[in-house]
Amino acid sequence: MPSSNSTRRSRRSNKGAGNEKLTETRYGKSAAIKTKGPDTVPVSKIGQVIASLETTEGLTLAQLTDLTGWLPHTARAALTGLRKRGYKIERSTADGISIYRIAGGQA
Repeated sequence: MPSSNSTRRSRRSNKGAGNEKLTETRYGKSAAIKTKGPDTVPVSKIGQVIASLETTEGLTLAQLTDLTGWLPHTARAALTGLRKRGYKIERSTADGISIYRIAGGQA
């Protein structure tokens, strides 16, 4: 009986191999993150959220859910996660609608 290691094929595809880089996750596994170029911020949903929250206009919860496709409770959890990562999330209210923005980057 042949050994299982010699007959296995790799399940990893080469699709998009030119625009990915491997990073370590908090569980020690490698994860591919797509980037636009060598010196750009990773193109991920949380990256898009951070970029949008850093604008002077900020985002409402509805805009945040439209941007990411997340449900409202997931979007609020992402804001909490950013707070725990050191971002100062500022909330203001206009016409009864909360507007979230990052004030001054990471604390």
